Amino acid sequence: MTNDKPPIAPVADGYTLMPTKLAEALTALLPLADAACDYADSHCRWFDISTAPDEEGLSFLVSIEIRNPSTIWREVHVVHLNEDGEIHTDCHQGWSLGDYTHWRPLPPPPSSPPLPAVFVELGAAMEKIKGAG
Repeated sequence: MTNDKPPIAPVADGYTLMPTKLAEALTALLPLADAACDYADSHCRWFDISTAPDEEGLSFLVSIEIRNPSTIWREVHVVHLNEDGEIHTDCHQGWSLGDYTHWRPLPPPPSSPPLPAVFVELGAAMEKIKGAG
């Protein structure tokens, strides 16, 4: 008599799943979900201002906390760097780059650009799973 138990597939943090259609689908989704999270992290996250780029002609968003005796608020500005890696005088609003606390890349323009490939693949995989159920 042979041991015909199906193999166990590792998932994460010591958890395992028996290989079924659902387990196979989830296993296929993991790298896509990781790639989607990596994309979101690199394109949507705010970074410490000390890591801001300094290339001439580059534009990006910056954030600054404004305080006065009665209130505190946060403003977001678009800055454009000049040839010295400093904020161009047309958009400095009285602050230098060191006055800001965080920066992030500009988002894509609102012209409905196509989704990044990783999100298209993730959506297709999710539709496939829905259809299998």
